[in-house]
Amino acid sequence: MPVNDMVTFCVDGARLVGELSGTDAAVYGVTILNNKLFVVRWKQADCVEVYDVLDNFQCLRYMSIIHRQPAASAGRLRSVLSYLRVITQRGSSETQTQPLPARLTDIASCHISSSLYVSDLTNCRVLRLRPDDAAVTAEWPVEGGAYGLSVCRSGEVTVCCTGAQELRQYSADGHLLNRVSLPIDCLQPWHAVQLMSHDRLAVCHGGR
Repeated sequence: MPVNDMVTFCVDGARLVGELSGTDAAVYGVTILNNKLFVVRWKQADCVEVYDVLDNFQCLRYMSIIHRQPAASAGRLRSVLSYLRVITQRGSSETQTQPLPARLTDIASCHISSSLYVSDLTNCRVLRLRPDDAAVTAEWPVEGGAYGLSVCRSGEVTVCCTGAQELRQYSADGHLLNRVSLPIDCLQPWHAVQLMSHDRLAVCHGGR
């Protein structure tokens, strides 16, 4: 769930070791990779913040996501929950669709592939990013909306689909591996993580 204004870090029980603040944008996801803390906020579209874990969480940079240019002849898969902008080219009767700026609802990291994953709820997709510059190296659509993300120990990506009331597991390059239908009373799944037993997941769910 989102946290307003700041991120607080604690170790050894309640001992405060660091705090990030300075903006009113709610924090929607954090992850650590290669001694860097990566943060996404709801009001900052297409942006990932980077902090140095070893240097008192000093801010290193703000990375704008570098999107890949789609092939001109490639068809775009659409989700019924996606919001797409339709552009009419001047002097042409053809229209093309472009995704809106990515509203990021979570971020996760994989030490195996040294990659970041972010969920773009606005365009119902998952993006795999390079941690150095936030360039998109892979992306795939998620019917039902992509919200919470986590990465299993073996590198698979678990996505919470709030609109479809299910979990989906993907390979690192976006191939669908498994779909887990949730019980009828498990409404609005927000986040899921793999437990020590590889065949079990803990799920956070529920509305306000």
